[in-house]
Amino acid sequence: MRCKRSKFPDGQTPNRVKNRRERTKQMMLLRDAYEFLLSKGWTPKTPLPKEELKPRSKQEVTASRPPAQKKENQWSCSKAIDHIIAIKKRYLSRYGFRSFKSIANDFKVYLEESGRGKAPMESISRRDITEYLRHVLETKGLDGAKASTRTRNNYLRDLHGLFEKMIEEEILLRNPCKGIATLRETVNRHLSYSSEQIKLMGEWMAENEPYLKDFSYFIGYGFLRPSEIIRLQVKDVSPNAIHLKGTKAKTKVTETIPVIGKLKPVVERLLSQATEPEHYLFSAKQEPGLKPIGGSQYFSKRFARCKDYMNEVHQAGFTKDHTLYALRHTFIRDIYLHFKQTMTREEAEYRTMQITRHKTVSALRAYIRDFSIDLPQDWSSAYSLEY
Repeated sequence: MRCKRSKFPDGQTPNRVKNRRERTKQMMLLRDAYEFLLSKGWTPKTPLPKEELKPRSKQEVTASRPPAQKKENQWSCSKAIDHIIAIKKRYLSRYGFRSFKSIANDFKVYLEESGRGKAPMESISRRDITEYLRHVLETKGLDGAKASTRTRNNYLRDLHGLFEKMIEEEILLRNPCKGIATLRETVNRHLSYSSEQIKLMGEWMAENEPYLKDFSYFIGYGFLRPSEIIRLQVKDVSPNAIHLKGTKAKTKVTETIPVIGKLKPVVERLLSQATEPEHYLFSAKQEPGLKPIGGSQYFSKRFARCKDYMNEVHQAGFTKDHTLYALRHTFIRDIYLHFKQTMTREEAEYRTMQITRHKTVSALRAYIRDFSIDLPQDWSSAYSLEY
């Protein structure tokens, strides 16, 4: 379907001019002329006046145009970040918001200390983000030491979310985090412990850090992660079961975990100390309390004393990869080896998964392969070569 050609009065045809610059010039002259005529009462249905038209001056043209709208107040960096933090608080979980707020505020302080707190938010570039991430790598490790690439990537992830929300709120038109690659993360192996080391550590904890030992029981006999344990409230625990809500679990799945015989005395003792169902099972007061422990580092620092003792007295050679979380790996390995004595590999894996709550065999095997515990004892007979 062909559209009807538009026509200028009196057969004027500037569109036929082949030179683009000349064509644009003629169109602008016609525009000014028609604006002038319309201001004098002329309508397109009446013939053009025959008298000579004087072109308007630049001042007249400018005066006839509507005044340019004033730009809205620009968002400063500090103001924009505070605004997004307030929005995120409405729908993020308590723990998700705590992490986001910490990173967003740290970025705001970084900008303020560099004199850019009041600068327009739109002035933040990708270069600014990469420089900040270098700062994170250099300073955000434990006690101000160098941070891991995983920590740096976590900061990048939350900053990306911060700027995406600013785009939704029409504070920004672009996300300066886009195009910044995540770094390859070095996986912490959580090196396991021998049965002798477990026994010696348990004896030291019972004498020097009994609260830490109570905490570690939930890791070894409940197969809970440290971050999940510190979120448990009294109302989530009974003498026979632990009800791990999806909002408090790493897997986001609500689960019921039986309290086995080895864990039951610790659970009953902690519940006997509780006064309110809303209280957290572990607190800085070393009994159920209103405020949760700030993070798993509370117990990790205590566990560091245990590692120091093992290295000094028993020459254990523990490193940073020997973690509190590694107790979970060690106990999983232990029950798997027990089942494997009387079962096939598949049967032992299935039985272990029922206890550890792994959803896939590959997830469980990640623990098993780490410690090379599923290899044959001696595969010499498998060779056909004589050498």
